[in-house]
Amino acid sequence: MPSTKRKASAITSCVLNYANGDVYTGGLEDGEHHGHGVLKYASGKVLECEWKKGISTGKAVLKYDNGDVYEGEYEDDAPNGRGIMKFVRGSVYEGEFKSGKYNGTGKYTWSNGTAYDGEYVDGNCNGKGKYTWSNGTVYE
Repeated sequence: MPSTKRKASAITSCVLNYANGDVYTGGLEDGEHHGHGVLKYASGKVLECEWKKGISTGKAVLKYDNGDVYEGEYEDDAPNGRGIMKFVRGSVYEGEFKSGKYNGTGKYTWSNGTAYDGEYVDGNCNGKGKYTWSNGTVYE
């Protein structure tokens, strides 16, 4: 007797244009983003990452419409895990993220060379850390 189960339909490359102006280019499985893909938001933001059953996951590059760029681990539609955030004005944060915010250990370096290396909670310096000013002054 023939099986009535259908195989999952997978497409390795397609372009989806959404009514809100977003455009997705990449793999598709059972109607959801799957595999490598790029989502260009109508706002100008661009997310390039791996997708699994419609959820963004793994390594990603997220380019914001203002020119800022995030590169690193991505899960549940936000930076989660280790990554680097490069700001268009020259500042850089390298460290841990949780739900898109600095969380855990990391180093934020301002464009003038001043840096904070330490602990973060919900996007803010919190806990043990060290400030180093561009003139060499250190505070721990």
